Order: sequence, then structure tokens, then C-alpha cells
Amino acid sequence: MREILFRGKRADNDEWAYGDLISTVELLYENTKIINNKGLQVYVYPETVGQYTGLKDKNGKRIFEGDILSGAWDKKLIVYFDEDYLQFRAKEIGVCLANSIDYYCIDKIEVIGNIYDNTELLRGYDK
Repeated sequence: MREILFRGKRADNDEWAYGDLISTVELLYENTKIINNKGLQVYVYPETVGQYTGLKDKNGKRIFEGDILSGAWDKKLIVYFDEDYLQFRAKEIGVCLANSIDYYCIDKIEVIGNIYDNTELLRGYDK
């Protein structure tokens, strides 16, 4: 069975939280929470929430939306969900080209950071 998992940066301490996603509207404020496997609910910044792609890099690390990958033909890639193709894709930094993640030889790529913690890796990235 496919593992459904989300991550987001905690609003109280900027640490990453992993688990199920809850998004609610309470008293005119939108709240986004992650519930971990122990039932702990924490508020996270909605813009940092990303879903696990179901893929792991060459080191066995889970690949999430917002991750920056390296190792595919010496290119840096950003992982995102493409709503037109309804799939997780990777976009080359500084280039408009994007492909499904497995196009980049999943056994050769590795997670080197993410777009929230490692902005220095985004030089030349054109959204």
C-alpha cells in the first residue's frame, strides 16, 4: 500500500513535523496542522506543507514536495506537484524544463536540501 505522509515547518519552533495533514477554518482563521503517529497535533506554516512522493533517493531518504535533488546529469532539481499532469515532477533550477521524477534515474539522485531551509541552492531558479 502507498504511504501517505506530509511534512510542514512547525509554527512554534520551525522544526519539521511529519504525519497526517489537517486543514481547518476556525473563527475566520485558516489553521493547518500535522498529526504525528503519536497523535500530537502541531500548527505548521501552510506554505511549507509538502507531500511525500512515495519515492526515496539513492540513500533511502524520502523525497517530499519542495525538496532539492542533485545527481541527475549534474543538475539541481526542485520537486513539486504538477496539477496539469497530476503527478510529482522535478524542475531543473534555472531552466523551464520539468519531467516526472523517475525520469532523472531515481537510483542516482539524492536530496541535498529543500526550498525553505536552503535558499542558497536556488540561485538561477525561475518559478
